[in-house]
Amino acid sequence: MTNEPLTVCVTGATGYVAGHLIERLLASGHRVQGTVRSLSKSPKLQALYELSERYPDRLELFQADLLVQGSFRPAMRGCSVVFHTASPFTLRVAHPQRDLLDPALKGTLNVLDAVEQTASVKRVVLTSSVVAMLGDNQECAAGAIDESSWNDSSSLDHLPYAYSKVSAERAAWQRANQQSRWQLITINPTLVVGPSLGSNPTSESFELVRQMGAGDLKTGAPRWGMGLVDVRDVAEAHVQAAVCPAANGRYLCNAQDSELFEIANALRTLAPRSLLPKYRLPTWLVWLVGPMIDPVMTRRVIRRNIGHPFRSNTQKIRNDLNLSFRDVAPGIREMYQQLEQEGAFSP
Repeated sequence: MTNEPLTVCVTGATGYVAGHLIERLLASGHRVQGTVRSLSKSPKLQALYELSERYPDRLELFQADLLVQGSFRPAMRGCSVVFHTASPFTLRVAHPQRDLLDPALKGTLNVLDAVEQTASVKRVVLTSSVVAMLGDNQECAAGAIDESSWNDSSSLDHLPYAYSKVSAERAAWQRANQQSRWQLITINPTLVVGPSLGSNPTSESFELVRQMGAGDLKTGAPRWGMGLVDVRDVAEAHVQAAVCPAANGRYLCNAQDSELFEIANALRTLAPRSLLPKYRLPTWLVWLVGPMIDPVMTRRVIRRNIGHPFRSNTQKIRNDLNLSFRDVAPGIREMYQQLEQEGAFSP
């Protein structure tokens, strides 16, 4: 790839990661053709309108739907790189097949169908997830996960969001390996933290910070290991994956091996201390009450994750993309402040 200004497509332009990615691309002089589900004016588009005003004539929006075949072709016209970021991120759904698997898997294949029909596209950067590499933390017992790791334990019945992400990424690699015109690269971030460009962010990471600040976990936090990474570093990883000639394959994008309790520690200078968890809950107590408090916390999930540390090896992304990661704590505090400004903690 070249360091010259590019014309690129970003799917899911109103998304959390996509917003920072588009801002980074525009600031570097690239032209962005972004897709949204609807072009009707709504608060979701406000951040994109503001970016368009800051960078005139560099951002154009197109309407496209993950489940409508052919709808992404107009947005890709003339693009050399496609960033596919559009995919639902939610842990609580009534119909996992309809709400998670279909948009992730069928949406990815629809996007790649459009790529195959657009001769100008040379590289596709897919926003995957760490959960495509790891289903349950107990899998880290054999060693730190890396780009060779695949999630083989999730299903529609057990961690369906993770199942949707690994299914979509496997399908993308199968499609990529069937041809030689365009190259696939995946970015697999851990839990993404940091401010949102738009108002009323809906990412699960914001919901977690909201729960912390609202006192939902004040009795204690489960010992759930996880990785954390700032959204601006995730955006930078996408850009470098697009422009670095040596970029290839999958990239585990993680700044810090951590756990749920450390999010609370990052907030202790901002949130009322009486509302933040003071202790790490013993596993036996999570086992006893977890399923009654949160339907996501099934006993199978608890057994395979609580008390099992998360461990990662990020040497590849640091070396190939020359990426260094910022401290995640300031970004967590920015999330809390953004939620506070929007009245998320008001009585």
